[in-house]
Amino acid sequence: MTDPTPSTSAADPWLLRFRERVTAIIAITVVVSTIILITAAIWYAASEQTYARVKDLLLFVNPLVGYVIGYYFTKTSTEARAEKAEATAQTAAVNTQQALQAQNQAQTVAEQAKNQAQEAVATLSEVTSATEQYVAQTQTVRRPGTLSDAGDTVPPAEDASAAVQAALARARRVLGR
Repeated sequence: MTDPTPSTSAADPWLLRFRERVTAIIAITVVVSTIILITAAIWYAASEQTYARVKDLLLFVNPLVGYVIGYYFTKTSTEARAEKAEATAQTAAVNTQQALQAQNQAQTVAEQAKNQAQEAVATLSEVTSATEQYVAQTQTVRRPGTLSDAGDTVPPAEDASAAVQAALARARRVLGR
């Protein structure tokens, strides 16, 4: 279901531009007014009494002009730095997400490799034991009652032969052949 409240993110750029323009208009108005006041003071300060009045007026306006100029230029430079810091933070957040995804993928690949290695070790162990059993059963033995040095070979048992064949089939499957 959609949210009935309007989104403030669409109004933010417009509101920021409006606030910036109002601040600029106020700053320009104060500075231009001060320049006009100073110019008028120079032209109309013919007598000591007029000069004293203009001087008092300028002593009142100077802190106001300093405050307006200081606020405007500090705000402008601070906002630029804040926007840059925000952009850097967003970039860092995106990079962090990408790094976490890469880490998860690497862990998945490592788990698969570990499982394959464990299966290969188990298969090798199975092939080794089946082969040892097969070799043990096919070794030459002396039959009692014969005098010859040459022994007769005993045929391997059916289960040993089947175990070797099964182990070899599993080893080929693990190797992908």
